[in-house]
Amino acid sequence: MKRFSSPWFLGPLAALTLVSAPALAGAGADACNLITAGGCMFVTTPAVCMAQCTPPSLVAECDGQCTASASASCTGTCTSTCMTQCNANQGSFDCTGACTSDCDASCTTSCSGQGSDCASDCTADCQNRCTLQCTATPPSADCSAKCQASCNGSCEVQANIGCHVSCTASVAGGSCDADCKAPSGAVFCGDPPQYVDLAMAGADCLAYLEAQGIRASVSIGPVKAASGCNAAANLGVDDRWGVLGIAALLTSFGLAVSRKRRRD
Repeated sequence: MKRFSSPWFLGPLAALTLVSAPALAGAGADACNLITAGGCMFVTTPAVCMAQCTPPSLVAECDGQCTASASASCTGTCTSTCMTQCNANQGSFDCTGACTSDCDASCTTSCSGQGSDCASDCTADCQNRCTLQCTATPPSADCSAKCQASCNGSCEVQANIGCHVSCTASVAGGSCDADCKAPSGAVFCGDPPQYVDLAMAGADCLAYLEAQGIRASVSIGPVKAASGCNAAANLGVDDRWGVLGIAALLTSFGLAVSRKRRRD
């Protein structure tokens, strides 16, 4: 599996390449909002990558960026209906199916007059959020737990419809497009393949990617004489030195500059 890393830059004076730290325990595909595990890869051929960089492949990425909570009114109405269905079919109740059915119906209503892009994006989001919520609920759970998961998934989609549609357009023409044009390419995981923006990924997601053979890049801004360090770092799986180690390195660098100035 191809691996990707980039150096930490400390101004024009030095460059350090850090190797990966052990993956965080318990990091799974859901940390990247993926509904299936494994199969992570870099797509480096620009034409192939750009063809893959389309809204169906951006659902998981935008689920990570659109995080409005489900409204109480939505979950309350949904739960009442769900409990009736579940109690009548406890042995065969399908959490994901119930969630997706309710969610798809809300997409039809909420996307009325907003074009086909809204509806297709919304229904894709239904599948992803409903599956993530329901797979985290054990089959042995009672109707209350199953309906809570089902309705949370459906209502989260409804709360994030506007954000999600805007996000897919933004990511397609933004970070995904930029990654496809870069030498390293863009990262896609799961089945169906979903784009993962390394710059936006949290620590658990980075650890999961590390376990799949993908190592994220880390960068730090140039040192400023007046204000110390202008840092913009993603301390993910590459942070072998740790925050304290980097701080100590920068402190030593500052002291060295200070002593040189005193001598001068």
